[in-house]
This record gives sequence, structure tokens and C-alpha cells, in this order.
Amino acid sequence: MLRGIDHVVIAGPNLEDLTATFKALGFTVVGGGSHPIGSYNTLIGLQDGAYIELLSFYEESPNHGSVYFSGYVILKG
Repeated sequence: MLRGIDHVVIAGPNLEDLTATFKALGFTVVGGGSHPIGSYNTLIGLQDGAYIELLSFYEESPNHGSVYFSGYVILKG
């Protein structure tokens, strides 16, 4: 049984643009971090403890094949 949502990921080709868009919409966006597979993120905290993760890729990596949407994000934006 689903009891709640931990986080939702919104991915795009450019993290700075994603972050700026959500800030312009009135969200408070805080720095996240980078991951060893070449991705990085910023975060939007929600009142219930869940969060929205804004995600993009900072470098090409063969490990992106393990992330099902990476090719779509890079090719489609």
C-alpha cells in the first residue's frame, strides 16, 4: 500500500534553466548536489517533508544507460 510520496523528479537538459523557471514560479529552490553518474540537482522542499528534485546531467557518462530517461532528456529536452 502506498503511504506517501518521498519525491518527484523533474528532469531537463539544463539545470540552471529548470531552477530559474521554478524560482520565477515562486518556489524556493535550494542547492542539491552532484552524483557520480554525471547528474546534478536542486531541490524544492514541501511542507509534508516530500520534495521535488530538479535534475539534469553535467557530463556524458556510460552510466546514464542505467538511468532510463537520460537519453530522452538529452535528446528531447
